[in-house]
Amino acid sequence: VLSINPEQIERMEIVKGPGSVLYGAGAIGGVINFITKKARKSKSDSLEVGGEVGIGYESNHNSKQGSIHLDASSKDLSFYLGGSKRKSDNIESPDEEVKFSHYDGETIWGGASFNKESWSGELNLWQSEADIGITAPRTFKSDYYKDERQRMVNGKVTYQGDGELLEQFEL
Repeated sequence: VLSINPEQIERMEIVKGPGSVLYGAGAIGGVINFITKKARKSKSDSLEVGGEVGIGYESNHNSKQGSIHLDASSKDLSFYLGGSKRKSDNIESPDEEVKFSHYDGETIWGGASFNKESWSGELNLWQSEADIGITAPRTFKSDYYKDERQRMVNGKVTYQGDGELLEQFEL
């Protein structure tokens, strides 16, 4: 089950057609690549601070959600931090309640990047935990993912030399 919170997504890339050579045997019809938010870059020496706060409610399945995202950046250093919580009951149809259509989860994400002379680096992470209902025929007694957890950490260090021997080194 893919439960990337939409608040984390910066943009999506869609590659149509077969892509199994690049992305594996499961990519016969196409690939959707989710690019998550990272620390924004700034060319200013002064610190620029920004953020977003969101809340929402949907009456059909008593869904409540809230999120917050903060970021700050300057020429040399930038960081971001965010989190969200969403909880919803089963969906109510005109005929009956759709069993196992609930969601209860939270996500946190954050990261930082720095640039100093020839060095740059970044670190990004996010973690989701959720109980996710998967709609199933009425005969199922239970069908959901309890305590689903997803974690991602990525980092990068780059050194770009002065043009003599080493032009760029990435780890």
